[in-house]
Amino acid sequence: VTVTDATGACDVVSRELNEYNIVSFFQSPTCEFGDDGMVYFNSSGCDCNTSFCQFIWEFNGDTIAQGDGTTAEETYKYLFGISAGTYTATIIHPDGCQVQEDIVVPEPNMVESAFIQNECANNNDGWIDLLVSPGDSLIQNYLWSTGETTQDIYDLAEGSYSVIISDTLCVDTLYFDVENIQNIEFFESIEPTTNQLSNPVLDSYEIELNNDNGCVNNMLLLYYLGNDFSWEGSGGTIGEYDEFESCNGDWCVSTLEDGYGGVVNLTFTNEGTYVFNTFMNECPELTNTITFNVTENCNSSNLETYLDSQIFLDLNNNLNINNLEQPSRLVIYNTIGKKLMESNINKNDNLIQLNQYSTGIYSVQIYNDNYSYSKKIYIN
Repeated sequence: VTVTDATGACDVVSRELNEYNIVSFFQSPTCEFGDDGMVYFNSSGCDCNTSFCQFIWEFNGDTIAQGDGTTAEETYKYLFGISAGTYTATIIHPDGCQVQEDIVVPEPNMVESAFIQNECANNNDGWIDLLVSPGDSLIQNYLWSTGETTQDIYDLAEGSYSVIISDTLCVDTLYFDVENIQNIEFFESIEPTTNQLSNPVLDSYEIELNNDNGCVNNMLLLYYLGNDFSWEGSGGTIGEYDEFESCNGDWCVSTLEDGYGGVVNLTFTNEGTYVFNTFMNECPELTNTITFNVTENCNSSNLETYLDSQIFLDLNNNLNINNLEQPSRLVIYNTIGKKLMESNINKNDNLIQLNQYSTGIYSVQIYNDNYSYSKKIYIN
């Protein structure tokens, strides 16, 4: 502020206004579900116990402490004898300014974390490793449901386990589940949601890209049971799918997992021998190998060229299928390999409406006793 008098003399006085600073900390109860914890909350301007700062503490929506700051008894910077939970602290300063903070007081943990190694294929090789909280040197006893009294237990089969941990002050019980990790299984023609298995994939798989009747199985969908696996391939050049799901190598592989298992989409563009290896990430000794022996090349098929001209999607999203040689089976998949439609079609003209599907790329497969034909369509 600048002050000027009648003679022109002036003076300038400056002051800086700051926000109120707040300080908070807590101490968890000694034992889980205990009530000897502590929490603190204060603000600058409320240093004195008679500063007339109003303190309000809430827990689970209820006011548990409140004072007007006129005396030490009416000033609530600390709360003692509390359990774990979230406490809302509010201070209203004499000038009306209000500050508030939610302070989370956690339950104490005698064990910081635990690592579970599941057993691999019924080998009874699982184990549970307990990591004790840093600074907790009072733990004296471990009593597992197996009868063992060590911190960690080994050679475990699939099942449920518990441990009672005690020290000079506290007792706690922890529960764990050890799973049985099986080698991944691959199947053809399976809907994972219904668990209907058929045609398990063998170690060696024959893919005929071209025969007397035309193109067969240049794209293969394999469903699998299990998860948490990685894969690598060998043979030829392994490419990647572009935005139109075209493969830019001799073969391409993509996988999509869900809670039950997932789907593997394989596309072969050239003849050769290709090997698909899977590795269970948690159990590296569990591996699975499928060899694909691919013969000839589908790109030169006269029949495929003919069917391309007879099977097309019109501007109204109607799938036109004309002049088939014999009754066939029609299957439509989405981009992750989920079967959306399967029906019989006759050898005359067929018109199938697809405008009920959202915009995207879909795979159409038509097969009968003599040939199998696949193509991609784009529904707009």
